[in-house]
Amino acid sequence: MAGSTGRTLGERLFGWGARREVGAPSLAGTDLPAVVSKVFPRFLSTVAQVESPTVLDLGTVVGSNISFLGDRLACKIYVEDLYADIERAARARSFPEFPAHLESRLTRAEASVDAILCWDVFDYLDRASAPVLGRHLARVLRPGGVLHGFFGTKPSPDDHQYLRFVILDDRTLQPRGHVGSRGRVQAYQGRDIDRLFDGLRVAESVLLLSGTRDVLYRRPDIAPPASP
Repeated sequence: MAGSTGRTLGERLFGWGARREVGAPSLAGTDLPAVVSKVFPRFLSTVAQVESPTVLDLGTVVGSNISFLGDRLACKIYVEDLYADIERAARARSFPEFPAHLESRLTRAEASVDAILCWDVFDYLDRASAPVLGRHLARVLRPGGVLHGFFGTKPSPDDHQYLRFVILDDRTLQPRGHVGSRGRVQAYQGRDIDRLFDGLRVAESVLLLSGTRDVLYRRPDIAPPASP
């Protein structure tokens, strides 16, 4: 949503457009074929049932996404932008230290968010870093909370680009490719992904025609105390 200054709602309210760090992928990019998600509508409908929900987005700031989610969910959004961290580690050739970096970087409190968006991020992590991020996400999700993720099923380590997803409507996302310094180094099968998120349950999982796995995880509600 653009105002009289041409800035998005997120930029005008929170100044997020100015928070992109040095080393982060360029905001310019190339549009790729749109993705029609089978799972994203269920993510939206689940979060919409929560009063004043909080959403954690691991991707780069996209002003129109913040406007869409804010309008649809009346939510508070936290943007972590792990792609900037991945790019810096790739340039510095410091990925052996990336698990320790994540341990110190991810300090959000336990059970502090209602929903998480992690589109493609795990594809760029090595086998040592992915479980660290998975444990953190499972830890910060509140009971009843949901996580929507895209996971590639075919690595492409020599294709050095990241995708930024722009929400077009309730089920359609526009991937936008950006040149970076790291390709997709991992491919996940269903059980591989499940092992990343200890304590979360698969609510829906669909293998898209593109070969991307479209998954919704849910943290179970706390069981009510047993009757005496």
